[in-house]
Amino acid sequence: CGGDGTVRFYDGLTLQPLQTLGLGDDAANVRYDPGARRVWVGYGSGGLAALDPHSAAVVANVKLKGHPESFQLERNGNRIFVNVPAAQEVAVIDRDKGAVIAAWPVRTALGNFPMGLDEAHGRMFIGCRTPARLLAYNTESGEVVAEVPCAGDVDDVFYDAAARRLYVTGGMGKLGQGRLDAFEQGEANRYAPLAELDTPLGARTSLFVADLGRLYVDVPRLLLQAAEIRVFKVAPCRAQAGPPARASRSSRSPRARRSGPCPTPAPPLAVPRDPGRRSRH
Repeated sequence: CGGDGTVRFYDGLTLQPLQTLGLGDDAANVRYDPGARRVWVGYGSGGLAALDPHSAAVVANVKLKGHPESFQLERNGNRIFVNVPAAQEVAVIDRDKGAVIAAWPVRTALGNFPMGLDEAHGRMFIGCRTPARLLAYNTESGEVVAEVPCAGDVDDVFYDAAARRLYVTGGMGKLGQGRLDAFEQGEANRYAPLAELDTPLGARTSLFVADLGRLYVDVPRLLLQAAEIRVFKVAPCRAQAGPPARASRSSRSPRARRSGPCPTPAPPLAVPRDPGRRSRH
């Protein structure tokens, strides 16, 4: 919890509270490593802790140069990529060693908060706030291979592996509203804009659920604006695109085996018409 710095464990079936661990202030980002059965939590002025979910004990603690924001775990490797905006870098952690093994600088923008990962093709994406930019890194070399403008006050980035798209949500768009951007992953490290959808002001936090083909966007309560969850349906790609090859250690992009952009007579993201899919909180 970001407020009191605790990590709270719940029963997955009954949602009954089981244990509480006092970790440190601003314990706000959590990831689960199913292979090692460890819970990783970013907290404090610069710490990433590994927890045993059964005993709620800290089994590893990695020191960072500043508070960790979004981070991503490799599924087929042992690295963790961590946004550390205070240090203007992405820290790379070997989770077997419990140590930082590299630091990739963020030179062209500030405020690298959200992160997405395309592990299969060796690309990691970070969203920066000043200026509003989406940066793509080669995860073998640590080089920035693409940079495109994105929504302001960006807070979440998700990679849709099935459609080879990126979804970016930010609390500030062009007209003082929030914004949801969709990008298509193409050849030669190109990320082409597919859609810019207006959302309510401050609607920057989101969750993409690939199995459901849904993007859930949190709308905060502001003045006359009611709090709600907006649900966007991801339109399927009609073109059949083969997966690109594994990224090399150079900054070159994996070559995509597709003839061109996916035809999208419907927008790549749309609000479902069924009002029952929009819930309030």
